[in-house]
Amino acid sequence: MSFMKCNPCQVYNPDWIKQFELRGVGLPVESNGEWQVPDGEKALHASGHASGSDLLKIAHEIRPEVLIPVHSEYPSFYVDQLRDSGIRVVLPSVGATIEI
Repeated sequence: MSFMKCNPCQVYNPDWIKQFELRGVGLPVESNGEWQVPDGEKALHASGHASGSDLLKIAHEIRPEVLIPVHSEYPSFYVDQLRDSGIRVVLPSVGATIEI
């Protein structure tokens, strides 16, 4: 499995927003060659992804033997939060094999 750093302009297509006459909120905009989320819109988020706290609740409910956080902004969150839960958290690394 390989990981890559994503440029914010690859996350969404600004032409779609114009085409459907939508207004993006909480999305990065380009200013002076840099991508940044406007100050008044930081911490706003909407997607089909569950939040970290929701995923943590699910982990506590299903009690897997091993949890491997993939596609996570802060995988160490699960290490910290599940430390004494009996759930072994394994952090993936590029090119490594994980034995479960």
